[in-house]
Amino acid sequence: MRSVQSALLRRLVPAAALMIILGYPGEISGDNGLRGLFGLLSTIPFAYILFVLFVQLSKSLDQQPTGVRKILSQLRFLLLLSWGVYPIAYLLPLLNISGSDAWVFKQVGYSVADILAKAVYALIIYQVARIKSFDDDPTFAGIELSRDEVATRS
Repeated sequence: MRSVQSALLRRLVPAAALMIILGYPGEISGDNGLRGLFGLLSTIPFAYILFVLFVQLSKSLDQQPTGVRKILSQLRFLLLLSWGVYPIAYLLPLLNISGSDAWVFKQVGYSVADILAKAVYALIIYQVARIKSFDDDPTFAGIELSRDEVATRS
């Protein structure tokens, strides 16, 4: 299982870095043609990331506990949704939205995507770690669940 995780990281981290690196020149450019070109180029690693998450990761989901399998499956769609906001905000200048409206729309779009991509993911990852810990160590699960029960009564 560890080798599967390592292989996924070795493919996803460089693809995510490449996506950001390729998108940046277009983001800072005032030229719509250049912005569109780099937007298209940065879409290639993004499509690869989606392929890995939806096709390759599906193969390893069967080895996960049921609760984890369901959460990770839903997490892929959340990733698609939250990361899908970035290209929309990125393309606003190409839609002839300019000036302060474009800046505000872009910042709101990026902020929504950031909240989804960071805060919500952190909560989901915490839940996955907890489920896997419960599955790996029943004693730990009993201790944690009894703490939850005490906290709920307080």
